[in-house]
Amino acid sequence: MSRLREWVWPAAVLAALGCETRSDSWGDALDLQTATAAGGELVAQAKGRDALLVVDPKTAAPRFIALDKEVLTPEPRLESKSLIAFAVDGSALVQVDLETDRSTRYPLGGRFDRDTQTPDGAFAILTRGGGGAGLVNASEVALLDLRIGPSPTNPARRALSSKGGTIAGVDISPAYGAAGRRLALFRSLSYLAAVPVEEFAAGTLRTVPLAADGDASVNPLETLFRASAEHLDVFVRADSGTDVIHLRFPDADDGVARPVLNQLTAGGSVSAILLLSPESSGAAGRIAALSPSSGGFTLIDPETAESDFYALPNAPSDGLVVDGPTGEELLLFTIGRNVLHRVALSELAAKKTKAITTLSLAAPVRTITAAAGGARLVVTHDANWGTDVTLINPATSELVPFTTADNVLATMLSDDAGSLVVLTSGSATRLTAIDLAAGTTTETEVAGYPSALLPIPGSGYLALLSADGLGTFEF
Repeated sequence: MSRLREWVWPAAVLAALGCETRSDSWGDALDLQTATAAGGELVAQAKGRDALLVVDPKTAAPRFIALDKEVLTPEPRLESKSLIAFAVDGSALVQVDLETDRSTRYPLGGRFDRDTQTPDGAFAILTRGGGGAGLVNASEVALLDLRIGPSPTNPARRALSSKGGTIAGVDISPAYGAAGRRLALFRSLSYLAAVPVEEFAAGTLRTVPLAADGDASVNPLETLFRASAEHLDVFVRADSGTDVIHLRFPDADDGVARPVLNQLTAGGSVSAILLLSPESSGAAGRIAALSPSSGGFTLIDPETAESDFYALPNAPSDGLVVDGPTGEELLLFTIGRNVLHRVALSELAAKKTKAITTLSLAAPVRTITAAAGGARLVVTHDANWGTDVTLINPATSELVPFTTADNVLATMLSDDAGSLVVLTSGSATRLTAIDLAAGTTTETEVAGYPSALLPIPGSGYLALLSADGLGTFEF
């Protein structure tokens, strides 16, 4: 059963802390910044205060965790009940354990201001995005082991390239080869650099140029991985050219083997790449490269470099790989347009374009998400088109629109992707919970003026955020 719990700040928070007048240590001017969720709790930074406000969504009980320094917006540490945040002055990264309310400070010397976590939350890879202080090499990076405390070797630092250049992004590979090695792949202008995560400080560094000296620069934008016991395949989409860059890192007993580089022709400027599973019927292990400029998409076999092009009207620029009634399918679309293409991959070789179904929606697409274990596709739309959300049954292509005369403020999927919550504002503010499998709805009227929703993973709750109150909704 859906249940709404509300509380108001600063009054309720201050009362709970025994601070009810302006003369108290926190006063009435408590200014909470962008909220986040970690460890099943709601967390907000108090601006100008060396502290975090933490709220248990089940009880609405607030508490403060004191910090040595004010921090930037915290983020959850993956697979844990902790969060991490950079100090405002760039001097450190702070980890806060929400089970003990204790914090650990890792000195950085103002050298880093961005982080990328490994999926298990064990490590954070630190890079420099242009902030911080001091004269440093922009290609210097570091690995922070979040499982242990700070030391002269934690974080471990190393430089990637004498060419310098700001690191545009970091991608972490899955484990591959006999040793289960993971690579941190750094994207920078016209080159990639690969470093083994578990041997970060002393492991082999492989730098892969993407453009020869004197050639036009190549900016890598997107990376996909496929791991096996023999090698790691890396597929890269860049901002120029008509190729998908394919790197293969063979397994090695020690260090990282030099990769084999290949160019996979896509036939046009590539807007997105999608990786199909090795078990995908009719397109096993292939790459789908979307190219609106060429008027369709290309399926590429990375083992042979052979490709097949399929023309489409309203050529899509983005897509998803979903499970359909005939196996793995492509769902292709363009944000801002009202056309969806469903590609039945198992039938594509025999039926060609007849294996592609085109659906026309009542309004342009804003987002598309697979939900309810793949039993529904949830499409949200831009405002002022009459339809706010469309539910699609992939098995039948049935379209079920959700429409309201009120203004849609936010939408959010539940943890299990089985329910969709829509926050609307009109004569009253309402939360509508839609059971995606059954198609039934439950409405709850909300006091106050919330304007955003925030998931609190692992709790069964979401948070309602506004300028004058916080609330949680259980569903």
